[in-house]
Amino acid sequence: MALNIRESRWLQLTAALILIYFFVMDVSLYNRLQSFTFSSNKATESPNGEYHLSPISQIAMKTLLLDPPNHYIHVPLAVMFIEATNFSNVFPSITPNMISVSHVFVAACGMTLVWSDRLAVRQAGVLLFEVRSYLDALDGAVARSRARHNMIHLDIGSAGFFVDGICDTFGSIALYVGILVYLTSNLPSLGSRTKGGYSAVPLLLLPFSHPSKDSQERGGDGAPGVLPHAVNLIHKKRVVFMIICSALQMTLGSLFWNRTLDAYHSLLEIEPLTEGQRALQIEIFKSQSLWIIIWCWRLCNPHALLEMILISIFIDRLWEFLRWSQFYGFLVILSVTAVTQIHINHVTNLMALAALNGY
Repeated sequence: MALNIRESRWLQLTAALILIYFFVMDVSLYNRLQSFTFSSNKATESPNGEYHLSPISQIAMKTLLLDPPNHYIHVPLAVMFIEATNFSNVFPSITPNMISVSHVFVAACGMTLVWSDRLAVRQAGVLLFEVRSYLDALDGAVARSRARHNMIHLDIGSAGFFVDGICDTFGSIALYVGILVYLTSNLPSLGSRTKGGYSAVPLLLLPFSHPSKDSQERGGDGAPGVLPHAVNLIHKKRVVFMIICSALQMTLGSLFWNRTLDAYHSLLEIEPLTEGQRALQIEIFKSQSLWIIIWCWRLCNPHALLEMILISIFIDRLWEFLRWSQFYGFLVILSVTAVTQIHINHVTNLMALAALNGY
C-alpha cells in the first residue's frame, strides 16, 4: 500500500522531525563555525581524527558543502557502523572500491522499482536509492579510516576518487533510466493537478496515458481515448527533454561543486605561509558571506538535487518537480556558481595581499 503524505499523520510527523533536526544541526554547525580555530581543525594522522560521532565535530569544506541528508544522516551512520563493527580490522578484504561498485547494483535494483506503475513499488525504489546513498558515504568513510585521514583530506585525482565518481555516475544514470521508463509508459497530463487528478485541458495538449493503479489511488480516471501517434510522440520527446535538462543540471552541479570544493580547500585549508594568512583564513571561515554560499551549495549540490528527485518520486510529484526545475534549476545553479566565483576571487586577492604585506 502506497504511503500518502497528505493522509498519513505519522509520515507528516516524520518529515517534520527530520526538518527540525536539520534546522537544529545547521544552527549548531553555524555556532561551531564561529568558535573555529585553525589549530583545532588541522588535519591529523590520528586514527581517531575522523570518527567523532557528532557530524559537526570537525569543520571541513567537504562537510560544509554537503547536503543535510548526507551530512547529518548518511555520513554519521557510516561512521557509527565502522566504529561498532571495527570494520577496517574485521573485514580487511572489503575495499572502498568494492563498496562503491556494490551501490551500483543497489541502484540498478532501485531502477527496476522506480519505473513501476504502482506508487508503493516506486517508494520502495526510493528507499533502495537511499541505501545507495548510504553506501556511497560508507565507501568514503572506510577509505579515510584505513588511510588515517579526516574530512579535511581530499583524495582528488586518486584511483578511489575516479572509481567513486564513475559509480556515482552509473547510479544517477540508473535513476534517470527508471524515471524515463516510468514517465514514457505513464505520460502525465500537462494540465494542473486537482484533487481528483489533473484538470481537463484541450485534447491536443493532453498526452496519451493508460489508467493506472496510481491514478485510481489518487481518484483519477486516467486519460480517456487514444491520441494520434504523432501527438503521443511529441509528448514523449518532451519527457525526454525534461529528463535531459535534469541530468544536465546534475552534471553541471557536480562539476561546479567539485570546483568550488577544490578552490576553497586550496585557499582555506592548506597550511598558510604567514600568521596573517592564518588569521585571515579563520576570519573568512567565520564570515557571513561564506556561510551564505555554503548554505546555497548545501541546497543545490548534486547530492541535494538527487534527494529532491527521490522525494518527488516518493510523494508522487515527480512530473511537477521536473516541470518546475526544467529552467529554474539552471538559473539557481548558475547564479550560485557566479556568486561563488566572485567570492573566491575576492578571497584569493585577500590572501595574495596578506602574503605580499608579509603579515
